[in-house]
Amino acid sequence: MKDFLLLLIILVATRVCFSDASTICTSASPISSCISLTDSNFQITVDAYLDEANEADAIATYGDMRYWYTGDITSMASAFASRKEFNLDISAWNVSEVTNMDSMFL
Repeated sequence: MKDFLLLLIILVATRVCFSDASTICTSASPISSCISLTDSNFQITVDAYLDEANEADAIATYGDMRYWYTGDITSMASAFASRKEFNLDISAWNVSEVTNMDSMFL
């Protein structure tokens, strides 16, 4: 019982979101505001993140892009097109379901 309560306290304190595997949650936002990444909102979320005035605001709103779960995304075509300044490490992204990366960085 003690272990369960400790786990519950940790989860509440860090505001972990378990709605599904492809969510972006920040410790500064309520659990209900988790963003579920899908093909339909991936580009919108990337653009919104990169258009933030500063990186701290972007991370506070969308979580750290380097750690986004992208395992349900199938198209990343033109995701960073015309974003010559983009230089984040996204090597941790799960791209196993991605079938289209056309012009991703052009």
